[in-house]
Amino acid sequence: MEKIDEAKVNDLVNMIDNKMDSGISRLGVAFSDKQEEGIVKESHYHGKKDSWNPGVWGECHGER
Repeated sequence: MEKIDEAKVNDLVNMIDNKMDSGISRLGVAFSDKQEEGIVKESHYHGKKDSWNPGVWGECHGER
């Protein structure tokens, strides 16, 4: 079993707390063996547009 580095866990918890305090309401965290250790990469997802709902695409709902 791999030893857990408590400092790294605390850094992760602090990062999550800071994101939540700044107004982020949802946060996904992923770990990768493909990144160099210590590298943090952020990506932003602005929600899903439902293809069945014409309102999210700016189309009217039949009223003109």
